[in-house]
Amino acid sequence: MNWKQNDRWLRCVLTLLVLEVALACGPDFPNRFLDGGDAALLLAPQVDFQDELQRMHLITTAHRARNAGTTRGFTADAVGVDLEDLRAALDGASGAPAIVGRYETVRRQLERLIGKMEEEPSGEGRERRQSRWRHAIESLQPVAGLPAEFALYFRGAVAWHGGDARGAKAAWEEVMALPSAARRFKSTWASYMLGRASERSNLVDARRRFQEVRVLARQGFSDSLHLAVDSLGREAKTYYEAGPLLPACDLYLEQFAAGDPSACTSLRWLARKALVEGELTLQGFAADPRGRRLITALMIAEQRVEYEPSEATKQQVDGARWLGMLRTAGARDVEAAEQLALLAYQAGEFTTAGEWLSIAGQKPAAQWIRAKLYLREGQVEKAARLLAFLTLKFPVSGAHRSEAGMAPNVYSGWEYPFEREQKKEVDDSAGNQILGELATLKLARGDYVESLDTFMRAGFWDDAAWIAERVLSLGELREYVRRRWLSPPALPKEAGESRGEAARSHRDAAGHVRHLLARRLIRAGRYTEARAFLPEELKSSLAVYAKALKRGRDPRLPALERARELMAAARIVRWEGLELMGAELEPDYAISGGQYEDGITLAGRMDPERRRSGSLGLTNASPGINRASREEQVRAMRERVHPDTRFHYRYTGADLAMESSGLLPDNSEEAARILCESGSWLKSRDPKAADRFYKTLVRRCPKTAIGRAALARRWFPELDEQGELSP
Repeated sequence: MNWKQNDRWLRCVLTLLVLEVALACGPDFPNRFLDGGDAALLLAPQVDFQDELQRMHLITTAHRARNAGTTRGFTADAVGVDLEDLRAALDGASGAPAIVGRYETVRRQLERLIGKMEEEPSGEGRERRQSRWRHAIESLQPVAGLPAEFALYFRGAVAWHGGDARGAKAAWEEVMALPSAARRFKSTWASYMLGRASERSNLVDARRRFQEVRVLARQGFSDSLHLAVDSLGREAKTYYEAGPLLPACDLYLEQFAAGDPSACTSLRWLARKALVEGELTLQGFAADPRGRRLITALMIAEQRVEYEPSEATKQQVDGARWLGMLRTAGARDVEAAEQLALLAYQAGEFTTAGEWLSIAGQKPAAQWIRAKLYLREGQVEKAARLLAFLTLKFPVSGAHRSEAGMAPNVYSGWEYPFEREQKKEVDDSAGNQILGELATLKLARGDYVESLDTFMRAGFWDDAAWIAERVLSLGELREYVRRRWLSPPALPKEAGESRGEAARSHRDAAGHVRHLLARRLIRAGRYTEARAFLPEELKSSLAVYAKALKRGRDPRLPALERARELMAAARIVRWEGLELMGAELEPDYAISGGQYEDGITLAGRMDPERRRSGSLGLTNASPGINRASREEQVRAMRERVHPDTRFHYRYTGADLAMESSGLLPDNSEEAARILCESGSWLKSRDPKAADRFYKTLVRRCPKTAIGRAALARRWFPELDEQGELSP
C-alpha cells in the first residue's frame, strides 16, 4: 500500500502528548516500543501540565513578571529597586547623591538586621533571641531629605519588621493619603503591604488592597517590583486558603500569563484541592469555562500508569467522574474537545472519546488519539495510514520550546510530574513518538527495512538495533546502510555519553548503524568489508587482528610463529571484542557498554506483555499487534551470535587461544601460559567452560611450573602481567 505523504509541515499549537511507559529503576532505560507489547501503542498519550497551560492561553494580561518571566522575590529585590526609585524621585534635586548615600546606609542596615533575625535557629528561645534584632530594627529612622512617600514607607517597614503591625499599617495608610503626585513611587508598595498586613485579620480588606495594587499599576503609578503580578498570587492565595476556590482560578491563570513561574505550581495545587474538596466545589469548576479546562488539564497531565493497579484504577474512576460532571454541566467546548477526548481515552471510556473526537475535527492531536482507537478496534491499516499522515503534522526531533507554537515532549515514565518544572532537558518530540508507533506497525506487517529506517529517523535506537541486528539479513542491512547511511558521522561522541544515548540523540545515528554493520561483518569473517564501516579508532585493531588470524592459520609458517599469531588475535578479541564483534543487544549489550543486560530480546519480542504484567489490565484491549511474527522469530534465530552466550567474544578469544596452544608441544611453558591465561578469561563467569582449559593444562603441561601450580590448587593459578606465576 502506498502511503505517500504530500502535505506540507504545519506548525500548529498542539497538545503535547507522550506515551506513558512503565520503566524499571536503573542507569538509563529509554523509552522504546518493541519490548513494550501492545501497551506501548495503546496506552494513552499524556500532556505536560505547564505546556498545556501555555497552549490553552486561557487569560491575557498587561502585567509582566519581573525580568521577563522570573520573580526574584519582594524582599530580595527591594533594596536595589528602592534605591533606583529614590534616585528617580530626586532627579535634579539639590543634594540628591548625599541623600541617596545616607538612605542606602540605613536601608541596607535594615536588610542586614532582618537577615540576622530570620537566621536565628528554631527551637526554644528563638523568640527571645529575635527580640534583640527587633529592638535594633525599631531604632532605625528615616534620613533627612527623603521625599515623604519614602520616609513614610520606610517607617512602616521598620514597624513591620519590628513586630508593630498596627504602626506599619498606619504609616502605609499615610502614604496612600498623600496627594497622587506625591506618591508616584510608593503607592503600589504601600497598597501591597497593606494587603499583606490584613491577610490574617480582614480578608475583604486584603483582597481589596491587592486589587488596588493592580489598579494603581494600570493608572501609571510605578510598579518597579512588579507587585501587580505578585498581588495576583497573594489574592488568589486568600481564596485557596479560606475559600471559595473558584475565584483563585482566574487570578492564578493571570499570574501565569504574566510570566510568573510559581503560578504553575499554584494552579496544580488549586486543581488538586478542587478535586478533593467536594461535589459542590467541583460542580462550580465544571460550570466555569476556564475552571473546567484547568481541572481537565491537570487530570490528563497527572493520569499515569502506576505500578500499583489500584492507583491506576482510581485515576480512571476519577476521570470518568469528571467527565460525568461535565456532561451534567452541559460542557461542549470545541476548544477543549482534544483534552476531553484524551481524558475519556485515559479513563477507558472509548465511546466517549470518539464522541469528543468528532467535535475536535481534524486537529492533529485529536487524530493521534483516533489512531489509537483504530488500533484498539483492530483496524491496523487505518491506524497506520493515519499515523503516516500525522508525521507531516508533527515536527520530528529538534523541536524546542523557543520555537513558536511547538515545544518538545516528555517521556516521563513513572517520574513525578514536576520534572519539566525542575528544568529537565528533553529533546524528544511528539513527531518522534508518532514515527516510532508507525515503525512498530511497519514491523508488524513485515516491512522490515522500512521499519528500521523509520525507527532510525525517529531516534529510537534500541528498536532500530533489534531490526538491524536480529531481523535483517546481513545482505539486507549492508544494502540499507550503503543506500541510507553511506557517509560516516561528522560528530564524535560527547564526553560521558553512552553509545545508546548518542544514537538516540540523532547525533551519531549513522555512526551507530554503520558500527553495528561492521561488527556483523566481522563476526561473519568479512574483515575487508567491515573496515569501511568501522569507527576510525578501531581500524588499526581490526587490521592487526585480521593479519594475526590469517598468519596463525597459514600452514606454511612455523608452528611456534602461528601459535603466537593466534594468541595475539585471541587477546585482541578478549580485550577489544565488544567494540569489534560484540552484539549491540543480547547477549553482549554493547548498547550499554556491556555493563547492563537491558535491551530488546527475542524472548521479550515473543511475549512482550510479561514485562508489563502489573499494567496489563490498563490497556483494555489485546490485539496482539506488537509481538514478533513467526517470520520475525525465524529471522531472529538465524541471525543470533555464536556462541549465544553473554560476552560471546570472550569464548571466541578463548577458543583461538586453545587453537594456539595446540600448535605447541606438551609441557611447553608457553602452552601452559596460554591455557592458564585464556581459561582465566572465563573462570569467574563460566567455571564449567573454563574447566576445559584447566583439564587441558594439567593433562598436557603437568611438568611446567604453571601446570604444577594448577595441580596443587586444583584450579588456575594467578599470573602476573608478564605471564609468570604470581608469588
